[in-house]
Order: sequence, then C-alpha cells, then structure tokens
Amino acid sequence: MLSAALKVIRTIREKYVCMKCDCIVQAAAPSHPIERGSPGKACWPGC
Repeated sequence: MLSAALKVIRTIREKYVCMKCDCIVQAAAPSHPIERGSPGKACWPGC
C-alpha cells in the first residue's frame, strides 16, 4: 500500500486598491477539501 500526502506551501491572494476611496479588497481564501482534519479510510476508495 502506498501512502501519499499533499501539502500547500503557499496560497497567493492578490490585493487590489480602489483609487477613488482607498479601499483594499482581497479575494476570499480558497476552501479546504477536508476541514480541520486528516482524511480517514472512507475518503480513499480502494483501500
């Protein structure tokens, strides 16, 4: 059986500035496929 792990090294979110009102806008963070945890055996088909 092979085990694999994925690790996000860096998430880049660009910031934009409105020149009229000096407001800074940033894109929302991407969602995580598995919230706050490790995948169990049920997540991996064929185990």
